[in-house]
Amino acid sequence: MDCVRRFSCAGFVREGFSYELIRAARMGLLNGCEIVHSHGIWTGVSLAIVRWRRVARFATIVAPHGSLSAWALSRSRWKKRLSLWFYENANLNGAAALHATAEQEVKDFRSFSLAQPIALIPNGASRERRAGSEDALQFRAQHNIPSEKRIMLFMGRITPQKGLPVLIEAILANRERFSKWLLVIIGSDEFGHLAEVMALVRQYGLHEQITVLPPCFGQKKCDAFAAAEVMVLPSLSEGSPMVVLDALAAGVPVIATKASPWSDLVSHECGWWVEADVDGVASALQSACVLTPDRLSLMGARAKALVAGKYDWGVLARQTIELYRWILGEGPEPSCVIGKTRDSAAEPTKDARGEHIA
Repeated sequence: MDCVRRFSCAGFVREGFSYELIRAARMGLLNGCEIVHSHGIWTGVSLAIVRWRRVARFATIVAPHGSLSAWALSRSRWKKRLSLWFYENANLNGAAALHATAEQEVKDFRSFSLAQPIALIPNGASRERRAGSEDALQFRAQHNIPSEKRIMLFMGRITPQKGLPVLIEAILANRERFSKWLLVIIGSDEFGHLAEVMALVRQYGLHEQITVLPPCFGQKKCDAFAAAEVMVLPSLSEGSPMVVLDALAAGVPVIATKASPWSDLVSHECGWWVEADVDGVASALQSACVLTPDRLSLMGARAKALVAGKYDWGVLARQTIELYRWILGEGPEPSCVIGKTRDSAAEPTKDARGEHIA
């Protein structure tokens, strides 16, 4: 029996519009579910869920993953206003609960006037990832990276949200300290932003300190983390980025901005958590670049311990199952639920199975 059913996208592929999914939902072909846990908003999946709920009574949990932050809402405003009017208000306000992966998301939900109970369950990393067979030398050989160059890694979408121009300015401010390092940018281009990034690299003459590689997956991704001494994420806005967990699980210290929820980097002494501006990132680079490989390795060991103790998928999966049982009225309120403001929050199935559309 297949546990996964896929629906093809057509037309507005980037926006996640699947006419096949919407048609199946409208015709009741997907009935039988008790809970729909959706990840991400502003896509055709939200529209399908709203239409699906009109023909089937089930509970929904929505995880926006940073898409309700002030920065995210400031982008493509007219498209988001249209989406809110057309389907997203119905999707958000009809949810039995919201899923936050970080405390900042809880604040974002309330700022957006969403009153449902919120389950605070972070992303996690698997035991398999932590016990992988990485090959740093293979990564260097494949991309012709000299052995004397120390590697700082950025991995993610090459898009304005990720703050790469801020990072380049910070490298410029630490040009002498960074001379022994190579920033390896691994990711796919969005909105033509790579051209802007490379224009800055040429403008500042940093082509020997910065290189760009296409996205990598599986073993090649593990090899990239093995080769890196530091991972940097200079984001201007984030939810709870998986790449930080991937790096920590691989034993790589992380530089992250306060646009992402990673105060653990400081409290567990496995990285830097700085303001999302040039001065903040430059100060972290200044500190990281002068540390010896042994010192960074020690930070990496603390990073692995943090992930093993707090971000194991097994623990987080149990919290999620407890949330589902509570939503269905089959168990007590789990400890991950915070911020109830609705009078009916103690009976989540009442709203969940009805049509709550704003």
